This record gives sequence, structure tokens and C-alpha cells, in this order.
Amino acid sequence: MLSFYLMIIESENDKKKLERLYLEYKDIMQYTAYGILKDNRAEDAVHEAFIKIIEIINDIEEKPCHKTRVLFVIIVKNICLDMIKRKDNTHDSFDDMVIELPDDNLPEDEIITNENIKLIKEKILELPFKYKSVIELHYNNDYSTKQIAKFLSISHDTARQRLSRARKQLLNSLSKGGLLI
Repeated sequence: MLSFYLMIIESENDKKKLERLYLEYKDIMQYTAYGILKDNRAEDAVHEAFIKIIEIINDIEEKPCHKTRVLFVIIVKNICLDMIKRKDNTHDSFDDMVIELPDDNLPEDEIITNENIKLIKEKILELPFKYKSVIELHYNNDYSTKQIAKFLSISHDTARQRLSRARKQLLNSLSKGGLLI
């Protein structure tokens, strides 16, 4: 399949970059897609994801990093959800977002902060995927709403609106949970 993707790309540098990215992330993308779709459509989802990645190849960091991994997983999840919507199926489980927490061997004030971080993480995980993904891309990976729009194949206004709605839902949820006054 890699040879197909490489035929689409004209630049030799981009071909080499895609080849490295493909080898680095195809397994996690296949695992993610299969975890959502649970059938052979997972391969189609990964294929669609790589077609999308080719479109945005210049915006992607080449070296293996958490930021790129998260981007690829979100792209494939988005495609899987679109496939599910097209078939009118439902799905109710997603992988946990990664928010790194400091060690628990800390002074009391930092432990309280860690508990707040855990609560925030739980509340983020309760958000619908379309909101969870924009929060992850924007706050954890420092992508702009313009980049997020491009990655998720949505308009810039939609990306901004999703981020705004995600913040509002998160703040509402946190205030109900007692974290905010």
C-alpha cells in the first residue's frame, strides 16, 4: 500500500517523509481503526487517513513525536466516525486522551493540583469526540484552529466553533463537578 501513496506524491523529500511516517504510525492507526470499527473497514479507514495525511504532509512534523501520533490517531478516528455515521451504526468507546500527570510523591499543594488535573481529564473524556479531538489538538499539541480545520477537513469557522463549544461544555461540567465556583 505504501507504494500507492508514494506514487501520489511528487517531491522526493515528501516521499521519504511519508515513508518514515507510514512505517512509524500505520500500526497504531490500524489498531485504533479496528478498535472502533471492529471489522475490515478498518483498513479502508487507515487508507483514507493516509490520503488525508498526504494532503497535509507539509504541516506535519517528520520526527516521531507524541504530537504527530495524536494527530494521526485523531485523523483515523474521525474517518472511522464518518464511516459509522454513513452506516448508521453506533459506537461508544474511544481510547483515552493522553494528559501526562506528575508523580504522586509531591507536597500536599501539588497533590491537590494533581487531583484537579485528574478531574479535568475525566471531564474532557466525557466530552463528545468532536470536542475532545479539538481540545487535544489545540491545547495539548498547540495546533491553531486553522490547522485543526485542515486536519479534520472542516471549515475554519467550524473548528473555532467546536473549540468554543468544547470549552463551554468543559467549564459547565467542571462547575457542576465542584472544581469551579
